Amino acid sequence: MLAMTCCRIYPLAWVGDHLLSYAQALAAGYTINCPESGDTVTTDLREIGPTYYFAPPRVYENILTHVMIRVEDASAIKRAMFHYFMRVAKGTGIRILEGKPVALGHRLLYALGHFLVYGPLKNGLGMSRVRVAYTGGEAIGPDLFTFYRSLGINLKQLYGSTETFVSVCMHPNGQVKLDTVGTPMQQVEVRIASHGEVLVKSPGLLKEYYKDAKATADAIDADGFFHTGDAGYFDADGQLKIIDRAKDVGRLKDGTLFAPKYIENKLKFFPYIKEAVAFGNERDIVCAFINIDVGAVGDWAERRNIAYSGYADLAAQAEVYALIKDCIEQVNRDLADDQKLANSQIHRFLILHKELDADDGELTRTRKVRRAYIAEKYQVLVDALYSNRQSCFIETQVKFEDGRSGCVSANLRIADTQAASRQAIVTEAKEQRDMGRVVGDVILNLENISLSFGGVKALSDISFDVREHEIRAIIGPNGAGKSSMLNVINGVYRPQEGTISFRGEKRRDMDTHEAAAQGIGRTFQNIALFKGMSVLDNLMTGRNLKMGCNFLRQGVYWGAAQREELEHRKKVEEIIDFLEIAHIRKTPVGRLPYGFQKRVELGRALAMEPSVLLLDEPMAGMNVEEKQDMCRFILDVNDEFGTTIVLIEHDMGVVMDLSDRVIVLDYGRKIADGTPDQVRSSQAVIDAYLGVKH
Repeated sequence: MLAMTCCRIYPLAWVGDHLLSYAQALAAGYTINCPESGDTVTTDLREIGPTYYFAPPRVYENILTHVMIRVEDASAIKRAMFHYFMRVAKGTGIRILEGKPVALGHRLLYALGHFLVYGPLKNGLGMSRVRVAYTGGEAIGPDLFTFYRSLGINLKQLYGSTETFVSVCMHPNGQVKLDTVGTPMQQVEVRIASHGEVLVKSPGLLKEYYKDAKATADAIDADGFFHTGDAGYFDADGQLKIIDRAKDVGRLKDGTLFAPKYIENKLKFFPYIKEAVAFGNERDIVCAFINIDVGAVGDWAERRNIAYSGYADLAAQAEVYALIKDCIEQVNRDLADDQKLANSQIHRFLILHKELDADDGELTRTRKVRRAYIAEKYQVLVDALYSNRQSCFIETQVKFEDGRSGCVSANLRIADTQAASRQAIVTEAKEQRDMGRVVGDVILNLENISLSFGGVKALSDISFDVREHEIRAIIGPNGAGKSSMLNVINGVYRPQEGTISFRGEKRRDMDTHEAAAQGIGRTFQNIALFKGMSVLDNLMTGRNLKMGCNFLRQGVYWGAAQREELEHRKKVEEIIDFLEIAHIRKTPVGRLPYGFQKRVELGRALAMEPSVLLLDEPMAGMNVEEKQDMCRFILDVNDEFGTTIVLIEHDMGVVMDLSDRVIVLDYGRKIADGTPDQVRSSQAVIDAYLGVKH
């Protein structure tokens, strides 16, 4: 058995060192190794080859920054190979690490990536033997988390403080969520106060502050709970999410939640941004100061033949401003996708002329931003950000390493950024999908379909086709015959006239069971789920046609029946992950919000693995955010699964954004058929929707 060994790189005075280097080492029995110096950590890691690794986020960020710099300096072939296999790793590596089902082809591709990229990279970082790695003390960006875990490094988050002897929350194995700090540890009780502060009670809690009774009384309440000063909340899986220090969380003037540390951490994920300071409390918009990472940006500039004389000169370059603006706008897109923080996007920024420094009082000794002090010291810059000015002169006193003091000055440029919208994210996803997508031949063709109920004509001589991989929309006023058309396609109704051709096979009508077996899936305008069953069980019903064992063998649940069901569950779990509903997988559907129920219904249809998916008003009754999420899923189904989609939807903005072609019905007749732009300009369509004529 491989002996446990740990590399110790944290400060001796920190409580974490006492826990990990003394208490835990004595209790678990592992070897502690110390690097020779801070500059030799990377080299020492390769020599030590630790199996257990703990470091603050800044160390992981620095490692990734150096990796990316080396990659950019590599040959074109090596760069292409690295980026290709990292895309493979992000889609496959984490699933393998967590023991989730992965297709054989993807496993083989990941194994090749391990031989060519991941293995040598981990060996170079000294992490090839790491069984488990932890980080704590600061929030870590989801993308940074993804990078290490996709390589097969079991990186997890710890949450705690000196007063709690570190241990409060930790990610359990197999339940690592990128934006949380895990669940409370054994014998630890965590509450969320009414104002959002995290409260902790545990056996490891401090007894008192040394000779400071007032501070003790302020920190520990009458119930014995320690007030951490952090703001957070529990998600649906019972995992704690920390968004900021409670005292730093504020609101914009419109009431939007403003969590500066959360925004700053998102910015600092980028290797080009070393520090960031966000402002916005009780203001109309959010603005930011940026400190560039002179190593990463300097290397970037040199590869583009951009000359500079030092940090201030590099920070003032127009190309560097464009680089940082792109990073900020990517963060804005992430924030736009979060309903609580969507309006806290960064609108203006500047790049400081000097690095924030603990010697100048701008950072703590643990390199945490002293936001209030910075706002006061650079008040003139803050005021300029919230004005219409495009530049601002600043003169700052600094302390040099030899103890001398001096002044640095600069005329700083102020840049504007583009705020993102959830709708823009959907549009961008559609554009990316369309870049690599090829619409195929006709997969479904309807000719002269007529349908009557007694003397009522529901459909009259309707003809249209659907091409493979396209999104085909059917629109029209209420009562136009849209749902009747879907019912004809999947065999609920049998038309009196006309023919249906599916994959070249022509017939007068389609039986519902036969339609499903041939690959035509369906969702309904009115949700048709089993309300008392869990999300997982509802999706499993979509696999029924794929099961080969009969009812009796399934009831016994043994041998082949058991193996078959486990395989089908793997498919369903993949769909659950795809639709981002893992946290509600065991929840009875009847207890879910309406938007999630619609998502579950989509999942059940996807469980059939349809080649053509009929969606009957999938966004009816949803709010704006839910609609935009559903749009994203529909685009991804079409792109990633290659599924052809026939869509009925009353939201014309959605139809025009998603669809390749649109057919318009009115009172059972076809009045238009073409691209969204052609249909939008059709006078017959305008008249039908305005009620001018029928």
